[in-house]
Amino acid sequence: MNEPLHIGSDVHQAAEQLLEMVPHQAGTRTVIAVGGESGSGKSTTAIALRTTFLNRGISSVVLHLDGYFKLPP
Repeated sequence: MNEPLHIGSDVHQAAEQLLEMVPHQAGTRTVIAVGGESGSGKSTTAIALRTTFLNRGISSVVLHLDGYFKLPP
């Protein structure tokens, strides 16, 4: 992620809806993997989810693998 992302209110609303589908409890850890093709909005979705978690007082971390490419042998 080398450039800042503009995250619109529609993405934040979608993140709120997604978060309602993710079972999470205080004192536990949940891992959410976001996958898709290049340019599909994975980073935007991950950051919107993180913001939604933080707004609810739930700590979170986004681990980006944007710079990781493994070519087959």
